[in-house]
Amino acid sequence: MLRGRLGFPAIYEMGCSLQAALQAQPFRLAFAGGAFSSLGRLLDIVPQGRNVTQYQFVDDFSITKGDHSLKFGLSFRRNDITDFDPGIGSIGASEGTTLQNFFNGIGGTYCQSFPSQPSQPIALYALGFYAQDEWSVKPNLKLTFSLRGEHFSNPVCQTNCFARLGGDFLNISPDVNQPYNQAIVSGQNQVLPNYTAVEWLPRFGFTWTPFGLKNTVVRGGFGLFADSFPGTVADQLLSNPPLQAVFNIAGGALSPAVVGNQAQLAAQSNAAFQAGFANGGTLASIQNSVPGFTPPTINTVANRIQNPRYQEWNLELQQALGQKMSLSLNYVGNHGVHEVVQNPGLNSFCDSNCQGQLGTTAGHFGDLPTTATDPRFSTVTEISSVGVSNYNGLTASFTGRTKETLIKLSAFHNRSS
Repeated sequence: MLRGRLGFPAIYEMGCSLQAALQAQPFRLAFAGGAFSSLGRLLDIVPQGRNVTQYQFVDDFSITKGDHSLKFGLSFRRNDITDFDPGIGSIGASEGTTLQNFFNGIGGTYCQSFPSQPSQPIALYALGFYAQDEWSVKPNLKLTFSLRGEHFSNPVCQTNCFARLGGDFLNISPDVNQPYNQAIVSGQNQVLPNYTAVEWLPRFGFTWTPFGLKNTVVRGGFGLFADSFPGTVADQLLSNPPLQAVFNIAGGALSPAVVGNQAQLAAQSNAAFQAGFANGGTLASIQNSVPGFTPPTINTVANRIQNPRYQEWNLELQQALGQKMSLSLNYVGNHGVHEVVQNPGLNSFCDSNCQGQLGTTAGHFGDLPTTATDPRFSTVTEISSVGVSNYNGLTASFTGRTKETLIKLSAFHNRSS
């Protein structure tokens, strides 16, 4: 049994042997319209997974001085990862084959990747530190001041396996005569070209019993919080050419026994690309050496990346109703900036075939161009930190206690965007 990172088993009928399964069905074949189940099932997503070694250090110190309760702390966490995800897609997959084409031995769109090695060593860490003062200003008023610093490391590859475009996709030169090895920055140790060094995160909170009303409490606070940029971005950038090139082949023979079959065309495209990349080849020179060469896909990141950051606040009014009941109203909100966005459509286009299939004409399908913005690549997926989110919520809660039962009722209203 082979088990993927999502936790479901990939069981093959051939004695649970991957090699035996490949001899019977050397690639995954998926039919259009769900006519039949896929042949080869999950072949194209194995091997995959990660071996992770994690170690961490956490220490907190507190001291009380008069009306002040002071706290200080430090935390460090590091992950060393052996990432097997370069193996995903190394076994090909033919998608969208119609029954008629299947009977004629013709495939749909065939996709296969060609990794330079089956795994890569990745490392990343997070360092956090804080100082906090809880100040009892009066018996009925407590203020809390806090400052936290967060340093999230830029993930590194110990074999310099990351590659990306030389800048934001829409800002780099789309000149088809520019060699591939000038358009792609390869052999990178760090996944991100530019990253936030330290996030400074001030926070404030208070608890107040107003005007001597012992049964009424008002609480509130405001703070900045940060999250690390997703480490899974490393998976995508170590799956880039030239160390791992991915090719999509449209049409072609399905059977491995036929000369010029889809798998053979993908392998030829990879061999031509690797030779061209090493020798300053361009799209035209590679196409001349291998007619029908399919440009590779690529994942990239924006030139300036920032950590996702959130402004969070709340204000709560709690009123005791006797000794066993209480009613509270709590308003909470947050505003997120620099959230992660993936855009796989930057190089999209709709040519005459696309227009015919969709029944549209040029310029009438989302204003897509009729040719790729940069013909040197097929799909271009750019990851950036431009997302924004908002949330506002109001919760009303009633709590009552009897000798044997705790009763709690809540109603809430929220709005997010």
